[in-house]
This record gives sequence, C-alpha cells and structure tokens, in this order.
Amino acid sequence: MFCFFFSIIACEDINDEEENEIFEEVYDWNDYIDANLFYANNTNDMPPRSRVAFVSCYSNDIAPTFDYIQMLSVLGHSLKLFNPTIDRVIVVREEFGRDAAIRRILDKTWTHIIYRPVLKWPEQFNPKRLVHYKWFKIQAWTLTQYEKILYIGADTLVFQDLTIAFRWQAPAAAYYLTDYSIKDNGILFNPDFMLIEPDLNKYVELIEITTKYLKNPAKDEKELGRDDMAVLNLLYRGEISVFPIQMMHENGGYKHTVLGNPRDINFHVIYSAGCHFAGKGKPWLRWSIYTEIWKCFALIFYEKLDLPFRLRGVAMNYDKVYKLFFHDYIKEGIRYVTLEEEIEDTDPDDDIYPEIAHSGARRVMTMNCLVTFISSLALKFIIRSHEPLQVFVKNWQQKINQFISLDEAPNMPSLIENDIDNYNKDHKSKKKRKTKKKKQKSNNVRNNDNLE
Repeated sequence: MFCFFFSIIACEDINDEEENEIFEEVYDWNDYIDANLFYANNTNDMPPRSRVAFVSCYSNDIAPTFDYIQMLSVLGHSLKLFNPTIDRVIVVREEFGRDAAIRRILDKTWTHIIYRPVLKWPEQFNPKRLVHYKWFKIQAWTLTQYEKILYIGADTLVFQDLTIAFRWQAPAAAYYLTDYSIKDNGILFNPDFMLIEPDLNKYVELIEITTKYLKNPAKDEKELGRDDMAVLNLLYRGEISVFPIQMMHENGGYKHTVLGNPRDINFHVIYSAGCHFAGKGKPWLRWSIYTEIWKCFALIFYEKLDLPFRLRGVAMNYDKVYKLFFHDYIKEGIRYVTLEEEIEDTDPDDDIYPEIAHSGARRVMTMNCLVTFISSLALKFIIRSHEPLQVFVKNWQQKINQFISLDEAPNMPSLIENDIDNYNKDHKSKKKRKTKKKKQKSNNVRNNDNLE
C-alpha cells in the first residue's frame, strides 16, 4: 500500500518537471516539420477567383458572446462592400468545421472557408503549456495559390478600400506603438496587418524560429514583443517595409489617438483606411470612439445578414454614421474595378521598382555608346587629314555633286567614253613633253663637253 502511494507521488513529481520545461535541449526536427509540410501539401482548398486575397483567421473565441466571430462578420462584410472582386479567405481551425452554425455565419461574409489543423510540435512539448491558437496565424503562409495576401486581424475596423495595399512590395506591415514604443533598432510592426507572399519555405522558417523562441519566450519580450509578434519580427527584421499611417491606424481604447479625437469640433475625417483594436482596446473591453463606430457598422450588418447577435449601447444616429463611410458603396449598380485590370498596364514582375532590362535603359545606353564610338572615329579621321576642315568638306561636296550629275545625265556611257579619250590624249602629250625635255638635256651635256 505504501509502495503504491509513493509511486503515485513520484509520477506527480515527474509531471511537474515536464510542466516546468517546454521541451528538452535535444529534440527531433524532421518529425514535426515533415508532418506540417504534409498537411500543407495535401489540402482540398477551394480554387481562387483572384490573384490576391484578404485573409484572416478564426482559431479561438470567447464564450458565450463569441466576440471574435462577430468582429470577423463585420470585417468580412466591410471588405465585400468596398471591393467584392477580391477573395475574402478565412482560415479556420479544423475542429470548428464540425459546427454547422459557425459555418453558416462565416459563409455570409467570406468567399473561401479554408480549414487547417493546429501545428504539430516536437514530442518533447508539454501540451498543457502550449497554446495552439497563438500560432495558428502561421497557417496563412500555406495559401500558395495566391500571389499576395493581406492578412488582417479579426479585431480590425475598415473605413476605406484596402485594395491599394497590394501595390506595396511584400513583405510590408503596419506599425505597432500602442504597447511598444520606438526601440533602438526601430519600431515593431503589427502582425495583424501584413502583406506577404505565401511561401512554404517561410512557413518552415517560422515553425523553426517559434520552436527556438518557446524555449525562453520572456528573454527578448521588451525588444520583440510577445508570441507571434516576436517570431515575425525575428523573421522579417531588416527586409520588411512599414505602411504609412494613412493605411492602418491602431487604437488602444483611448479618447485621444494619433489621428486625433473624432468628437472634436474641428475633426471632420478619419485619415486612415482602417483601425486595429490593439492590446486591451477591444470593443468589448474598453470604450473608445472607434468602438462606437464599430457598433454602428455591426448593427446594420447584423440586420442585413440576419446574424444571431445583439448589441447594446448603440448610438441613436447609427444609420448616419454608417452612411458617412459607406454612402458611395451602398448604391446599386456601382462598378468595381478589379485589381487585375489595374495591373495589366505594368509588368507584374516589376512590382514598384522596375528592373533595368524591363525599363529599356540598357538598350538606350548601348545605342549611346555606339554613336559615341562612331563619332570619335570620324573626328579622328578629320583631325589626321592634312587638309583643313573646310577644304575637306568642300571636296566631299564636289564628289557628291559629281556623282549626282553622272546619275542624272542621260548619256552617261558616252560621257565616260569621252573622258577616257581625253585622258589618253593628255597622257600622250605628257609623254611627248617628257621625251623632248630629255633630248634637250642630252644635247646640252654634249655641247658642254665639246667646249671643254
């Protein structure tokens, strides 16, 4: 009896030691990486309708209010109103696919529902310490059927069309200043608003960096942030560009923001295409002017889409707030310009900065070098000639005139024969003159000899 009791205590001590360590120093890399790649390469995703896509994830929620799926509904329908020609992709945790109610809600606002399993980690990981939904965002890098994707977090409010963001060179992201100030190595970027090119190589790199990061996640928290934010800043440091504030703003739930207070008399327009509810600034956690705007949008969308959600504390003039941002897009018959039509005028491989071969600069430089070389040869020939430049040009002009006159003369063969006869006569007369001169010289020499 005592032996059984002590064996239970020993097992509990072993479990406690496993909870204190996420994984051991030595672990097998190939097992879990190959498993994740196998899932990524064997998917039955819906075929894309566009070359680029708006993407978000749904891997966790808060019961019983289900706040995140509410925000995803508002986000998806807002993107649809601004530009319905771009695919709206929601990557959903595989377990949620069994819930028919969740599928019906997402079907009303998103064009593509794609299911992915949670990431597989080394066997030495302790499942009690690993929170899967924090790393589910990495599955966005498996959407290789798209050239570019704009990943947008569920807790984002959209005011304008975000299609222009695809014109940026990937990777690009919004800044993050609400919880983290400017560091010595620059600002941190927001992983909930990123323009990326899906790539399985980057997918593997992210998993490897995450595995190393989880060994000591608090080590560089002040410099790199937490969770997926730290891992993405480690991977893309030095190669990512930051969107301007006009593209995406962040709000931590305060009355005054970087863009000002919209309730002020002199404030007329929110100069940003969107707002991310960062940190504790979620609409259900902390009040802000952006929370009121989000509720106005949500109430209209819930009625239109017949969604099973209810809101409290919505402003009385919610319809006016809604029309303030969507008045140009709620009209029937509006024509939307697809991104593919805009890109047709330029080479898609050029992105923002075209290469020299595509811009024609190499061809122009080659022609300039040839012209310079030929000009230098002609100048060298002119300088080396004994005649002055004017005489040189005059002689060339005379030769050209003679050639033209010969070409225009009707009896050109007879003229040539006459020239030949004249040449022969002149040649004979010259010979006679030379012989006479020689005879005179010989006679003079003889006379001189006789005198001596």
